[in-house]
Amino acid sequence: MQLLQVNAHILKHLISFGIGLRQLCDSARLYYTVVSQIDPDTLKKIYQGAGILGWTHLLHIILVKNLGLPKDKVPFPYPEGWNADWMMDEIWYSGNFGFHDERFKNGKISPFSIRPDGTHRIWKSLRNYFKYAPQEILFFPFVRTYSKFLGIDKD
Repeated sequence: MQLLQVNAHILKHLISFGIGLRQLCDSARLYYTVVSQIDPDTLKKIYQGAGILGWTHLLHIILVKNLGLPKDKVPFPYPEGWNADWMMDEIWYSGNFGFHDERFKNGKISPFSIRPDGTHRIWKSLRNYFKYAPQEILFFPFVRTYSKFLGIDKD
């Protein structure tokens, strides 16, 4: 369950404004440490049930290709031929939580976000990731709005 929590949390921040290498390293290190202790089929079913299996495949590709996680430390195979370069590019551009994303430095601040062009950035992410995590994408705007309304989410 820790893998699900860590990776789903990474996805939440990736959809919002961005992640840094540290978050990827957290996931890679966790896989490296616990892969021999988990049932791959069960974990895959959990990711599938959570609606993030496609995104998890992209994450696994990045962990292996860009961070050097040995392929045998990924709990189940990812589809060959999938390309996650676009996602890694977005990670490089947006950086840790998107605070210094040069593409948006002159953007407008809105009541919905403290980051420049926050609404535009989130809608772009929702479109990009819908194919890979449809449930998360469909509910993200509702949860975010609800959290803001309650004062839970301050950014």
